[in-house]
Amino acid sequence: MKHLPRCAAVAALVLSVSAVGPARTARGADLKPLVVVSVSGYDELLGDIELVGRLTGNPDAVKWVQRTIATVTSDQGLAGLDKTRPWGAVVQIDPDVAGQSGMAEPLKLLPGYGVLPITDLPAFLGALENVVGRPEQPQDGIFRLGGPRNALYLKQAGQWTFVAPSIESLSDLPEKPDVLFADLAEEFDLAVRFHATNLPDTLRETLVAELRKGAARDTQQRPGEEDDEFALRRRLSDHVLQSIIRLVNETDEVTLGWALDHDAQKTFGELRVTARKGTQTARDMAGLAKLQSAFGGFVIPGAALTARWTHQAASGDADQVVAVIDALRKRVIEGIERDVPEKDVEDAKRLAGQFIDAVRATASGGRMDGAAALILDTEVATFLAGGHVAEATKVEGVFRELAEKFRQEQPLVGSWLKLDADTYRGVRFHTLTIPIPEESATPEKAEEREKIVQKIGPSAEMVVGFGKESVYFAAGRDAMKTLKQAIEKSESTGTQTVAPLRVSVAVKPIAQFLAEVGKQRDQAKAADAVAVLESVVGNDHVNFVIRPIEQGVAIRLEAEEGVLKLVGKMVSNQ
Repeated sequence: MKHLPRCAAVAALVLSVSAVGPARTARGADLKPLVVVSVSGYDELLGDIELVGRLTGNPDAVKWVQRTIATVTSDQGLAGLDKTRPWGAVVQIDPDVAGQSGMAEPLKLLPGYGVLPITDLPAFLGALENVVGRPEQPQDGIFRLGGPRNALYLKQAGQWTFVAPSIESLSDLPEKPDVLFADLAEEFDLAVRFHATNLPDTLRETLVAELRKGAARDTQQRPGEEDDEFALRRRLSDHVLQSIIRLVNETDEVTLGWALDHDAQKTFGELRVTARKGTQTARDMAGLAKLQSAFGGFVIPGAALTARWTHQAASGDADQVVAVIDALRKRVIEGIERDVPEKDVEDAKRLAGQFIDAVRATASGGRMDGAAALILDTEVATFLAGGHVAEATKVEGVFRELAEKFRQEQPLVGSWLKLDADTYRGVRFHTLTIPIPEESATPEKAEEREKIVQKIGPSAEMVVGFGKESVYFAAGRDAMKTLKQAIEKSESTGTQTVAPLRVSVAVKPIAQFLAEVGKQRDQAKAADAVAVLESVVGNDHVNFVIRPIEQGVAIRLEAEEGVLKLVGKMVSNQ
């Protein structure tokens, strides 16, 4: 029964706001919104309940809600409620009061109010009298519910009804309150927007001062901490603090919303952050729309998991990472001199330095670009990944030298290792092929080995590849072949403009894999999940995406139809 809890949530927000500051009146034109809440209309909510009920095996959910409403309203229904329009709530701020300097309390909030699309308030209250009681009328046109300490006042103005914890809050009401939340209601079933730009400078200054105090407490030198370690930690802390302060000063809006997409039959939650125009934060966020990836071939259709990430760090951020790497180099060298046998110290220091040089070069450029995929089906289990690494040949040099040393010290295992196994499109491949040992002690062990062999073959193949500025890895059945295909496709498609991060997990192939090769106690549950997902074709993903939007960034987590069905099945089995 979703509509009543949400209505109660709106009322609770209004009541909680009343405790922030004393009630006062002001002309509506002088006030600015600070927090806005939006709830989709009654019809939309019933549609959500119907969709969730159908996907979770409870098709009568809407009928139950309707019967409940009929019961509590004595068959009158929600009289006077426009079921097509959204609901909302608003917390406003008077910038003239909140921005006064020298105030003991720099933020003075006006009590907020809720907005309901009730066009006949007496009829609506009459229908709910058995639930909310008989209202009083302390003033003409205003109704009061509850006692003196927890009173809720309602007033109809035109086609809207306003709800507030004080009569004063209903003295000067906007003619079109929905302009503050109508756009949210079109996109989300439930949303909250924080208008950060409307915070007065006095409050920002107070917040920044508190942030600085907290940072100062956290960056005191710790017992036993060396001076250079302390200097680096303080430098990084100051960089993070300045980034947070800039975000506080330059953020425009923060929006958090949730919705059910009826057309795509999926649900999603999204966080959006936008920056003020002309600020450095806005310019940084605009750069997210220009990010490109050279690893598009690793985003494989039908894979159980695909992930692609890309980022271009600002020069200041890259400098901080480089500083950390330089400090790490010192610690690594000290550890080698302390722990490695004397005869091996120089070689270990040289190899470590060579590897750290490549990492430092990558960090200095500020470019992060890579992708990965996990392929699972009835006959294949393969993982592959690729990423940008500046001076990758230095990393390969370290790998070769360590491999040769390992081969000398472990001849048997070394025989499984093959350097320069193949080359393809400028990438040099080295392989490690480990035979899967025979398991004949028990029939169960033999069966487990057979399942593994079915997925990856009689030997576990691992491939490491090095290009001029790239490093690759693959493992599983046909690892070399699959990795070459991904590299070829990446080159043929070229660089692509992409979102900063996208991770997609397909539930069905993972469930099928666990049903076949998982532990016995997990196989039955996995098989049940597969049965639920049989009717879903390619619509069984959980997706996490960070994408650019105008003047900002959006972070979305979504679950498709098959995932909703599976969650519903799990809940019903509890």
